[in-house]
Amino acid sequence: MENILIIKLEIGNSDYYNNYDLSLLDYNATIDLQVATNQRADSLFPVVLGYEPTIGDKLFFAKGVNIPRVKLKNLTRDYKIKSTTKIEDANAVFISTNTIAKYIDRTWQYTVKTKNFKEFFQGVVDCGYMDSYYVDKIKSALEFYESDYIIIDYNTKNILEDTHVAYRLTEGVSFSSEIIYRINDDYLDSYKNIISFTGNVYYENDLLKHLNGSDALAIEENMYESLCEMFDSSDTDNHTMAMEIMANSQFDDSVLYLSLLFNKYYYEMQNSRTKSHVNFKSLLALMDIRSNYYSLDIDDVIERLKKHSKLTKENVDILLKKLGDKITSGGDSTYFKVKTITMTEEMLEVLNLNYEYRTQNDFEPLSPEIEEVVEETISLEEEAVIATVEEETVEEVVEAVEEVIIENTKEVINFDNVIVESKTNNDDEYFL
Repeated sequence: MENILIIKLEIGNSDYYNNYDLSLLDYNATIDLQVATNQRADSLFPVVLGYEPTIGDKLFFAKGVNIPRVKLKNLTRDYKIKSTTKIEDANAVFISTNTIAKYIDRTWQYTVKTKNFKEFFQGVVDCGYMDSYYVDKIKSALEFYESDYIIIDYNTKNILEDTHVAYRLTEGVSFSSEIIYRINDDYLDSYKNIISFTGNVYYENDLLKHLNGSDALAIEENMYESLCEMFDSSDTDNHTMAMEIMANSQFDDSVLYLSLLFNKYYYEMQNSRTKSHVNFKSLLALMDIRSNYYSLDIDDVIERLKKHSKLTKENVDILLKKLGDKITSGGDSTYFKVKTITMTEEMLEVLNLNYEYRTQNDFEPLSPEIEEVVEETISLEEEAVIATVEEETVEEVVEAVEEVIIENTKEVINFDNVIVESKTNNDDEYFL
């Protein structure tokens, strides 16, 4: 949690703007301190990835979390897990994207680097253009301030860059406005409870994966085809049943075909009353579908496969089998590129060859680095010791080494004492 200063400067005497008479210059200041960030909204929450249920867990659900309480029975049965409404009794807290949307307000503001604002403020103080009341407030706010930036509005930006004062800022002020995320006052106390929680905070998706139980079925090719038939039916009861099957499937092994169903039948799902059921809302959360528009294109499917570690050659082959026509008819997408181009069969017959035009080179996969193995050179004596150490006593090993040394001494030939006599035969061949 980071508290960010929000400082708003104003000119007390508006007559200053008539001719920029410095004798009329007088600054007022409004100061606030809020939990905010100019980074991602979810960076305000200390989320840990990868919840694994353990015996006796007590779970606390923040506002906005859609967990089907009836499905917790599987975890209660297997792990004796319970939910609690008191965060101090929990050992795991869950939030969701809806939680973030509820707790956080988004505004467009400017920023100034803290060190640069201090330079401007010192210039104001030195020139006596600010009442001591405001000077003391700003000094007090800056005394223990640690963030490297301060949030300002457009009017304050113009004051900081006022060309009519010698201490104006020429750097450190953001050129354009940026999104600032801050905690909504209505949820500030609840947010502080989550931040001060001593256990781990998780996304609801990490829990949803465990709720359908070990007996939940994965959606594979045959199941996918059956669900397609149900959605193709004019009977909306079949649509409801199909959506219930999707919501109760084993998610990790179903993510590919679930994505394909959202791609093909998003209209039927959006127009079904089942979309409001808590089970299906949980599935939407797992699929990271946050709006009322459920359609997933081919790139959206790739993103979900990657997120859930299911981006494999086999799954990409299946995806292109189902949606490859989107690439062949529309060309490149974010994650798919057309590598070769050919011509119609009629034109190939005219050319009388299989024509291909390549638009990009082959990708060269990285070869795994093979660690070089350095073999130790072992002497004959050491080999003898190693061979016998497990079976013989220390004395026996010593004797074995001595014997090897003696035997080797007998076998050594001193080539310095060998006389080599050259002889030839009639064919000029040499013999020793």
